[in-house]
Amino acid sequence: MYNWIKLNKEVQTLFDKAREMENNLILKIIKESDVVISTNSSAGIEELENIRFDTVVIDEGSQATEPSCYIPLFMEKKLLWEEIISNYHQQY
Repeated sequence: MYNWIKLNKEVQTLFDKAREMENNLILKIIKESDVVISTNSSAGIEELENIRFDTVVIDEGSQATEPSCYIPLFMEKKLLWEEIISNYHQQY
């Protein structure tokens, strides 16, 4: 039983290190990217929590609900928002 507990702790430690490495890689890729694409709700994921963007573009603006648009809008660097909300006017 002791060996199982010891191995289980070791496995958990390795999983934690792998998760940390993955999160660090995700942050590095995002910070080095010129453009980041996400859905409105995915913009609120933990990996993006402390990242702010210069400009936010919301596509399909007429299809999105107002509350869902707040998630990416609050990720802008400035309080005076510079966002673009696009919509195709003949879309049904």
